[in-house]
Amino acid sequence: MNKKQPFLTGFSTHFFGSAKRSNQAIFQDKVQQFGSTSISGLSMMFENILPASKLNEWSESKRKRIYDSSTTLWAWCSQILESNASCHKAVSNVQAWREQLGLPSPSAQTKAYCEARKRLPKCFIKQANEHVLKKLDSSILSRDLWQGLQLKAIDGSSIQLMDTEENQLIYPQPNQQKKGCGFPVMGVCGVVNLSHGGWETLSTSVHTQHDLSATYDVLKYFGENDLCLADRAYNSYEFMCLLKAQGSESLMRMHQARKRALDWKGGEKIGKNDRLYTWKKPQQQAPGSQLTKKEWELLPRSMEVRVSRFKYKRRDGKTAWMYLASSLTDAECYPYEELCKRYYERWVIELKFRDVKTMLQMEFIRAKTPELSEKTILILQLCYNMVYSLIQEARREHLVENYQISFKHCVDQILSHSSNYKGHHNHRYKREYLHKKLLLHLASETLIIRKGRHEPRARKRRPKSYQLLTQPRHQFEEIQHRSNYGKPA
Repeated sequence: MNKKQPFLTGFSTHFFGSAKRSNQAIFQDKVQQFGSTSISGLSMMFENILPASKLNEWSESKRKRIYDSSTTLWAWCSQILESNASCHKAVSNVQAWREQLGLPSPSAQTKAYCEARKRLPKCFIKQANEHVLKKLDSSILSRDLWQGLQLKAIDGSSIQLMDTEENQLIYPQPNQQKKGCGFPVMGVCGVVNLSHGGWETLSTSVHTQHDLSATYDVLKYFGENDLCLADRAYNSYEFMCLLKAQGSESLMRMHQARKRALDWKGGEKIGKNDRLYTWKKPQQQAPGSQLTKKEWELLPRSMEVRVSRFKYKRRDGKTAWMYLASSLTDAECYPYEELCKRYYERWVIELKFRDVKTMLQMEFIRAKTPELSEKTILILQLCYNMVYSLIQEARREHLVENYQISFKHCVDQILSHSSNYKGHHNHRYKREYLHKKLLLHLASETLIIRKGRHEPRARKRRPKSYQLLTQPRHQFEEIQHRSNYGKPA
């Protein structure tokens, strides 16, 4: 006869043994711990910027995989920060991360990881980007503004892709190159918020598209109390009006066509090198305009533009006048000297592109499809903004001026200190201590700003004298001339 009444009912349950947990339950706990701690030293380092709880919330797939959304995202970020490392390097990182928690490591083959990158939704990466950008916006201090305005610079660049049929179809190679002898080229239009240093966006387009045509994709990133800094490629009546309609001001170098037609004595004099002009709306739209006829008619028929000029040294060493066009017409609120200094800060976006293309080795993206290339750009923006979130935090903590912390120095410190976080996913105070030490290291070595430094674009190290590829590789024949490949094929 079975009796369900237990013996010794007056004793506490702590005296009784519990059933042994199954291996499956232990495995599930480790997987959950693995995901909740964001798997790596990198993610623990950025846990205040991009927490694991948010990544789990945004993930569309709840299936337990080795390469789930969070794992794939952090593995991809490790590739970018390690100067565009290979997929095999990312798989090695995942193997090391899983072995720390006693989980079975994946195969060394990269196929599963590459499939996971294709599977990762764009909306997931965009949500992570938006979250980091909000964090950066909250870090802006009053000293980072100019006359209450956020400075935002816009510029264009290009990135090469792998030579595949899919990439050539969407992002074709330059027309001057023969088929099979070049690489597809992706155009990139970037907007940098100079108040916090992060990328607002990196919009992609065909490289043959004019810089001004790409502005329609990035207009939404300019709003109230923003000042747009741009070079002469963006100086158009239409773009300045569209910015003004959104509450943004503009400061741009004057386009060469307007500069040639400018009558300096015809404007209303504000100062010695300051004039106020009335620009009239062109009779026809520009060739690259994407406005409808109705939207074009709604633009104002005229606008007041302030034109300022100052002398500068050209690359050939000669002195010339540079003309600036601005919607900031109030000379008392925005003095001439301050206006010229603000345009000088536009050069920061050129340095940002150098950080991306040269220091992170992202001048060439190893992706076989356009979709994967566009995802890589989004991951690149995410990594850059997370690094600058740490820089901003170090600035506030140790009172460092803007742009005095080197981006490359910061990336080196992150990669060097990421191993210190391993094994501390359950030790919050230890992670906080390591985080404070990291911020101290970031702020300890500051850049020496050398204004007006002459930096010609020239190479000191000469390349190998290999012959240029003028035919596809399977048809190409080398011509030997005593190791001197001077003649064309």
